Amino acid sequence: RHLGPALSTAAAASAATAAAAAADPPPTIEPMSEDEARRLAEAEGLKLFTSSNATGFKGVCKHNDVRHSKPFVAYYRKGRHSHSLGQFSSAAEAALAYARHLGPAL
Repeated sequence: RHLGPALSTAAAASAATAAAAAADPPPTIEPMSEDEARRLAEAEGLKLFTSSNATGFKGVCKHNDVRHSKPFVAYYRKGRHSHSLGQFSSAAEAALAYARHLGPAL
């Protein structure tokens, strides 16, 4: 985004960037609900796998560190190694990523 005429100092550029960000905050996005994840999975021919773990879904775990804005991780195991599929705002969204990784239900 263009902040106007060339700024002479790094401090001026930093202040202009901060002012622009404060004037135009990013939109708030609600985490995906379980109902929405199930609807999308069904539409894509996928299955969400439930589990008795803390998140309620297979292939999903939660960060212990509360500072994460996206605290849920989708992962799969291959041999003895775990591989991340990404970080997500809700357990349901992570479960959908796991289901997409596995592919359509048979």
